Amino acid sequence: MQKAFKECITNSKSEWVGEVDRAEQQVIGLQRDDETVQKFAQFSTYIKREIEKEGFTSLAMRCWPDFFNNLGAAPCSTLSQFTEDGMVTSCESDIDGSISMFILRELAKGNAPYLGDLVHIDEEKNPAVFWHCGAGAYSLARPDTGATAGVHPNRKIGLAMDFGLKAGEVTIFRVSHTPGGYRLSFTKLIC
Repeated sequence: MQKAFKECITNSKSEWVGEVDRAEQQVIGLQRDDETVQKFAQFSTYIKREIEKEGFTSLAMRCWPDFFNNLGAAPCSTLSQFTEDGMVTSCESDIDGSISMFILRELAKGNAPYLGDLVHIDEEKNPAVFWHCGAGAYSLARPDTGATAGVHPNRKIGLAMDFGLKAGEVTIFRVSHTPGGYRLSFTKLIC
């Protein structure tokens, strides 16, 4: 990853500007001249070449604190755009999460999955809250807000996505490893 951070910034603008153009089509409030947007595009361009060269079908990237400290940008935009374009990509080196996303995408005929942490359940009112720091695929945004540009909630660095997820039928699915081996858990909900 360190190699990618160092080498991606040497790409010429003509090599990476297409990534900005692509994001600008779907992300409301994208500031194409912002330094973090340019770093997102440089890194995305570099990693796409590696994906093509190696034939990857999904990725799990260590994001914290590497992207912030070594690239000066949030990883979320790269993960969002890759997942939107069919290359499921999880953060926090979550390999099981990436496998879960890959399986869901295949079962959903190519629709983008979302990687979220279950952070709250209200047993009396019955809601469950899933959250993550800003790496949702653009097509998962609520229609009334759309996919909106934001900053990472902890580091306050762009580019991250800042939107709630759209309503509809949801399959909650997770591959996980326990001392007893791998397990699958899933449920369907209407949100």
